[in-house]
Amino acid sequence: MTDTLLSLAILIPLCPLLAFFAIVFFGRKLPRQGAGVALGAMVVAFTLMLLVNGAWLSRLAQQNAVPFEKSLLWLRLGAAPGLQNVSLSAGYLVDSATAVLLFVVTAVGSLIFWFAMGYMEGDPWYPRFFAYMSLFAAAMLGVVISNSLLWFFICWEIMGLCSYLLIGYWYDKPSAMRAAKKAFVVTRVGDVGFFIGILTLYLTTSAHTLTFSQIFSPAEMAHLDHTRWVFAGFPIPALTAIALLIFCGSIGKSAQFPLHVWLPDAMEGPTPVSALIHAATMVAAGVYLVARTYPIFVYPALHHGSSTALLVVAGIGAFTVVFSATMAVAHFDIKKVLAYSTISQLGYMFMALGSFGWSAALFHLMTHAWFKALLFLGSGSVFHSTHTYDMRKMGGLWKKMPTTGWTFGAGCLALSGVPIFSGFWSKDAILNQAWRANGVYYKFIFAFGMFGALLTAFYTWRMFFLTFQGEARDEHIFEHAHESPKIMTIPLAILAIGAISIGWLGIPIESINVFGNTITLSTPFATAALAAPEQPFLTWMMALFSIIVVGIGWWLAYAIYIQGRLRAPEEGGLRRWGLQGPYYLASRLWYVDEIYSDSLVAGTMALSDMAGSFDNGVVDGAFVNGSALLTIWFSKINDWFDRSIVDGMVRLVAGVSGKTGDVLRRVQQGVIQVYALIVFVSVFALIIVVYYLR
Repeated sequence: MTDTLLSLAILIPLCPLLAFFAIVFFGRKLPRQGAGVALGAMVVAFTLMLLVNGAWLSRLAQQNAVPFEKSLLWLRLGAAPGLQNVSLSAGYLVDSATAVLLFVVTAVGSLIFWFAMGYMEGDPWYPRFFAYMSLFAAAMLGVVISNSLLWFFICWEIMGLCSYLLIGYWYDKPSAMRAAKKAFVVTRVGDVGFFIGILTLYLTTSAHTLTFSQIFSPAEMAHLDHTRWVFAGFPIPALTAIALLIFCGSIGKSAQFPLHVWLPDAMEGPTPVSALIHAATMVAAGVYLVARTYPIFVYPALHHGSSTALLVVAGIGAFTVVFSATMAVAHFDIKKVLAYSTISQLGYMFMALGSFGWSAALFHLMTHAWFKALLFLGSGSVFHSTHTYDMRKMGGLWKKMPTTGWTFGAGCLALSGVPIFSGFWSKDAILNQAWRANGVYYKFIFAFGMFGALLTAFYTWRMFFLTFQGEARDEHIFEHAHESPKIMTIPLAILAIGAISIGWLGIPIESINVFGNTITLSTPFATAALAAPEQPFLTWMMALFSIIVVGIGWWLAYAIYIQGRLRAPEEGGLRRWGLQGPYYLASRLWYVDEIYSDSLVAGTMALSDMAGSFDNGVVDGAFVNGSALLTIWFSKINDWFDRSIVDGMVRLVAGVSGKTGDVLRRVQQGVIQVYALIVFVSVFALIIVVYYLR
């Protein structure tokens, strides 16, 4: 019975996929122009998820529970040079990582769809919006249940297409069109590395496979661990190279430095799209990729004492935590503040993965999905009322939008890491994991994480105070502000409940801890050889330290934006500490876009100009135009020869024939005397010829 329920996992991504096709073909003829079908499909997927996850928890309660997997031969390619019987399989997998992500995507996704029905009401392309959203959800669910890197990558790229379509949904806006192209191109940069990593892994494995269960077997991992490549005379560990190539895909998809530049611009899409991308689907896929392929990252550390790939993951994650938080501090667009916050929180997840915190990373992914979806949809509710995202034009909105204010406040409490709320448990689990990891390097990682927590608390409450507290800064906006309809506020209330309570699943209670150290790396595939050490999720000393840091961040925001006791950074409040310069740079996004524009983009344009000049001057000028001139010259010679020689010969023959005909025509006159004279002359001439020739 358990296996039967687990096999229902394949139906979960099919639900939104069928909704996509139904909306495409029938569109406005469906209930609520397809929105009802899209939401219904997500609700059915959520129901199936409950059955599948219940069966998995039942199986997990048994000792030595192994993942449930179904796989079929998808494509047989035959033999190839160096390879025999090349074949590719397709299937699905259910384990603890699958269970967590299925819960996140279906639950949070359903609420986002519900909210979108009210938010997008009246849009002229209403059916198209829900068709794209359904395909997006189907692709993410396909990523979650994939049992091989092949289908993982296929669904991964479908998500990339959907993000392009949804970010540029209002394609008549030049800014949306540019943002869509930017997101598509930047994420493709990371995907190139990911694809090379997949090909390299396939060719390096002894079984030539992309199926997780075969790749992560102890024998295959040992084979990969002993494989070395020689590049420029230096040996390169195959596992490290493959792990870093795979991580390239995560950097692009999860918008980590230096490929973070696309995510803030993605705010050009409708707010439900932002919530879906930032909370339940696309950016979470990058974290899930590293979590799913974690044995490749952690195996060298477990067997040789260190892992270069893990250090890179932790370092980039920790740097991104602080780097993105500084930009969130310096901006006034509420959606972009949340976008930089997402980049920073994803950095925490990678920081955890790089610190052996597999469970902590997935735990934070789950809690973050709830409170970040709540905050994005809350910003959408604010925009629905005020028609602006600029916090400088808001203020005092709590009086006009109490439900949105309460729910948004719950999201801020969770994001900033206030105790009891979900973000507190998962964030402290990550900080605790980094602190207890061996090596001085991880102490710096911890310091970055703690400083990021301070900045997170500050920009979160700065955002809340500027939006909902204080006096109205634009009377016209405040006068017309109103609470959103219930079709939008009810999903906000449900998400607020999740933002408060979902973190309680990770509270250590004796030995019962679904997301604690009882579930380690063995969850992707249960093999003792790959089990990674994880620390307890919570220590009181770490919690106390974290609470103090969060309290400082809250107090600074309160003192500046409510009491006015301190000057705001945007008003020169950091000048006395010499930090006005960094604040200015953060407000200009540290000029990363300009650096890319002046280096990569300008270099590419210069290279294209050189290629264009070479094409025009050499290829077109010397070869194409030169060959054209030669062809014209030869054609003129051929024309002269044809007209003068060939046609001349023809005209000569015709002229001779004509003259001969004229002569013969004059002879043939019908007079008998003339004919007799001709005969006489001819006979006489013949006699003479014969006489002289004899």
